[in-house]
Amino acid sequence: SNPPLPFALSIQPLGILLVPVVFTLIQFSDHGSAFYHSGIADTDRILHGDWWRVFTALTLHGDALHLTSNLVAGFLILNLLAIRIPLSRIALPLVAASGLANYGVALTMRTDFRSLGFSTFVFAALGALSTIEFRLMPRSTHGLLRRFAPLFGAASLAVFLGLGEHADILAHFYGFLAGLLCGFVPRKKQLLWGTQPHAFDAVLWALYFGAFAVLWKIAL
Repeated sequence: SNPPLPFALSIQPLGILLVPVVFTLIQFSDHGSAFYHSGIADTDRILHGDWWRVFTALTLHGDALHLTSNLVAGFLILNLLAIRIPLSRIALPLVAASGLANYGVALTMRTDFRSLGFSTFVFAALGALSTIEFRLMPRSTHGLLRRFAPLFGAASLAVFLGLGEHADILAHFYGFLAGLLCGFVPRKKQLLWGTQPHAFDAVLWALYFGAFAVLWKIAL
């Protein structure tokens, strides 16, 4: 069975969102130009070997409003995801999905295109959430179309959130698609009753933070 789980705000999303906050604050500082030029997702540079940019660009933002909008949307979506699974267990797959999405943008645009922002990760998280809820939808009490409701709902929300004058719609679309695959990473048994964090999750958090530290070390 898949009983409804109560919604409660969690501090787990703060751990994930700490990464874009820290690096964006460095970017906005007096010495942040090196971070911007070394980490932004520049299509030409990505396709000529600067692969780390598809990840480091996630941690940079155009201005305070750009950062704030990603933090608010990310906090809400990651809270919904945290109901089902400790975020440490899906954080790295979502990072990989976000990087894949940014690389897909580079392959599509090919030349003279730059992007940055954590929204690709946020859309990947939304995609993962929709897949997870789709997997948990009981088959015995709903028709086929009803089972697809989480996917349809998440896709509609993705369209709504992804529109805007300066939105990188292609990165949002690719991020959502890549995130759909991440929803298959956890075992269904882990998701049904909301798995509680264990000591091993501390190791996974260390790997999440360490991955970005290593990526920025390479970039700089």
